[in-house]
Amino acid sequence: MSNSATTQKIYYALLATFLILGTAYSITVPIFETPDELFHYPMVQHLATQHALPVLPTDPEAAVGPWEQEGGQPPLYYFLTALLTAPFDTADLATVRHLNPQAARGVATADGSNLNVVLHDPTLERFPWQGTVLAIHIARFFSVLCGVIALILSRALLAELLPQRPYLILAALAVQAYTPMYLFITA
Repeated sequence: MSNSATTQKIYYALLATFLILGTAYSITVPIFETPDELFHYPMVQHLATQHALPVLPTDPEAAVGPWEQEGGQPPLYYFLTALLTAPFDTADLATVRHLNPQAARGVATADGSNLNVVLHDPTLERFPWQGTVLAIHIARFFSVLCGVIALILSRALLAELLPQRPYLILAALAVQAYTPMYLFITA
């Protein structure tokens, strides 16, 4: 087997395992428990239902909306995700996104209590998914696909920069793909 065929097989295995791991993260992490998903998804839902960007207040003390700072970010990802999730009824967002008033978000407590950002209702969140929960999982799967595309683009860039170093390119892609936080954030 040639060097090129071997590196191709390793590359495709890397993409496949990233896709499997990303999907596993996506399915197993409770909704709204990933960084900023609590704000990202309301932005997606706003675009899907209102067909417009939110108007951000000029007064820094004014209420922003459930998307908070995400309303001021570049909207391409939000628009694409809104297109994918628009067909689903997400009127139950407020019920599913029930904030935990006791959450110690970002604070390591001695007893490990109140780590959840939202209060989870297993009857709403279990498979088969419906409503907002289904839309969030579709958004997560799309995000994993975006992570795969990022790996493909990284390989193309590295192939231009390091054309004679296929194993170095694979090592760099493995670092990108298997960094736990990259997987977690992507999923």
